[in-house]
Amino acid sequence: MHKKETQADKYAPSERPVLPIILAVISAALLLLAVTIPLWVGPTLRFLLPDRYIVAYIPEQLHPLIFNANPSETLPTANPSDTDTALLEQYYESAIFDENVGEGAGDNPTAAPSTPTSLDPASGPAFVPAISSDEGAAPTEILLDGFTHEYQGWNNCGPATVSMLLSHWGFDIDQFNAAAVLKPNPEDKNVNPEEIASYIQSFGMSASIRVNGDINILRQIIAAGYPVIVETGFNPEPDDTGWMGHYQLLVGYTDSTRVFSVMDAYSGPGTEIDYDTLDMFWRHFNRVYVVAYSTGDQPSIEAIIGSEENASEMYSGAAQTARIEIEQFPDDPFGWFNLGSSLVGLGAFDEAALAFDLARSRGLPWRMLWYQFSPLIAYLNTKDARLTDVIALTDHILEYNEYSEEAYYYKGMALLLQEQDRDAANQFQHALDLNPNYLDAQEALSSVSP
Repeated sequence: MHKKETQADKYAPSERPVLPIILAVISAALLLLAVTIPLWVGPTLRFLLPDRYIVAYIPEQLHPLIFNANPSETLPTANPSDTDTALLEQYYESAIFDENVGEGAGDNPTAAPSTPTSLDPASGPAFVPAISSDEGAAPTEILLDGFTHEYQGWNNCGPATVSMLLSHWGFDIDQFNAAAVLKPNPEDKNVNPEEIASYIQSFGMSASIRVNGDINILRQIIAAGYPVIVETGFNPEPDDTGWMGHYQLLVGYTDSTRVFSVMDAYSGPGTEIDYDTLDMFWRHFNRVYVVAYSTGDQPSIEAIIGSEENASEMYSGAAQTARIEIEQFPDDPFGWFNLGSSLVGLGAFDEAALAFDLARSRGLPWRMLWYQFSPLIAYLNTKDARLTDVIALTDHILEYNEYSEEAYYYKGMALLLQEQDRDAANQFQHALDLNPNYLDAQEALSSVSP
């Protein structure tokens, strides 16, 4: 029987058409390239170019791919074996729910928040104290002047904001002078309030940091002639880049329209933000604020914000505020986070760790620990130090933000407690390579160096 000749049999192997084969190979290669782009394009570009140049020159549509960023992503949760029900049972059985926490505010009373006016699932509730007519300490409208505005450079929100504040007090300092001290590495994404206060003090001024502020306290400080720096959550529109931290310099307010006047390094010098919106995003940072003043003005400032000697009362009041918010909105992660941060301030680390577990179980923004590190402090200091959590969280930070000197520092502290001195020293050195002014890392490295 003769085999029927096929089209392919008409050609000798060396004579068969190669174009279809070449096209198939090219198609497969292109498909492989497309599938693997997320694995190599971002790391390659970030190896070749600093982040600030990528943002400046690479099309914005490619930024999520390059930075491996997902605006909807959340921070990793706590141990999966700790179910939400079990965590809540621990919460109600623990000292966190002690009704006496927060009582006895002494010389620094903090007004309890009023009934929330709104609840944004993405941003949390706004708790805005009502402005009573009998306060009398603050006029209904005021606007401070004498500022030099600066639009922030790359990652320069903190330095730009503090330079604008210092301009009000007669110092000719721009954001780049400030950044050289506050964040020597231009890719550093975070300047914390303590660093800002320390920088202000280097000019011979005093600076105080407080948490658990409210709208009335901000009004009274501004009415007394002092601009206020607040740290808030931020999600700039129309950029869909996800939640991040942002500093704002409040320089005035108008009660009739319920707005603050802001020298904003991102939005501009004439920015206005209403009381409700400010408080909604301010509470993402436990309503922290920084005030600068001359040393002789300390009694006047402390009459408004209280003395630093009353720190335990301040944190007790902050814990009480957080608990009130949690009772009204138990699924809001920021309330739990603020409770944890306040308990860290009180040295109640085991209770704080539980609060942070509950915050994480409710979905914190994935950039949350770029700016606030109290969960790491709590987990390091629990009765049975939760070093695995610290290492997992710092690795998560560094996966997205390799310039976080704080993440290297706290990972080093966890490794040190695991008696891995050499690896810990390497982490501390990484932190100092990014910021040689990082005092905690300097001290930690010296403690493990021969």
